[in-house]
Amino acid sequence: MKLTPPSLLKLQEGTVNSKSRLLIVEDNQELRHFLKEHLEDNYRVLEACHGQEALDILNNDPVDVILSDVMMPIMNGIDLCKQVKENQELNHIPFVLLTAKTSAKSRIEGRESGADIYLAKPFSLEELKLTINNILSSRQQLRNLYLENAFSEARELALVEKEKDFVCELISIIEEHIEDSKFDVDYLCREMGMSRTKLYGKVKSVTGKSIGEVIRGLRLRKAAEILASEDISINQVMYRVGIQSQSYFTKSFKKEFGKTPTQFVKEL
Repeated sequence: MKLTPPSLLKLQEGTVNSKSRLLIVEDNQELRHFLKEHLEDNYRVLEACHGQEALDILNNDPVDVILSDVMMPIMNGIDLCKQVKENQELNHIPFVLLTAKTSAKSRIEGRESGADIYLAKPFSLEELKLTINNILSSRQQLRNLYLENAFSEARELALVEKEKDFVCELISIIEEHIEDSKFDVDYLCREMGMSRTKLYGKVKSVTGKSIGEVIRGLRLRKAAEILASEDISINQVMYRVGIQSQSYFTKSFKKEFGKTPTQFVKEL
């Protein structure tokens, strides 16, 4: 999908889904339905009655926050939390433990399992809502901060007023063909109506980079944007920005952002 040049040069607010996904793990059906009833206006609520069922859901559906009881049959909340936090694909998900056990030993056990928040029953519904909201707000701030850094160079590129029209046209053409792995410098020269030598000199003078570096940089920034806003695999992102080699993509991404694509996603 083509983006207009400003879309790459300006951060967008609210890149996550309008409703974050909350997994409630609770064997007490009455309490589970009560929580769902009072939270589903703000979140897309998924339900599980024990830890094993929760793991089955987590293996098939993306989840933003896990809210789990401790005492449950088949797999309790402590064991569920440990499995989530030991799983490289799941350990980024914030985990809130709800328990009637208030002893120091129980709280320590909850913390040792890797839980991010430990709330004792009975809890205030308002406190629970604020806790979940604060968790999600913190994650969004981290996402926005990383995107701010990731796209800062592209914004600076566009803010060179003397060459603004040139830069916008350059970015627009690259964006239009960003999914095409065969798009290269020669194609860009034809689209811009300039010889390779002249275009190279112009791009170098404006950006301090070669044409190839600019194309690669915009591909990687587009990849960062997709990774930060969509729940799709890294391989799908790679192909959507016209890169065919996974090793090249990983190496280039790390060089650009200081982190591999997998590390980037985990931090989000």
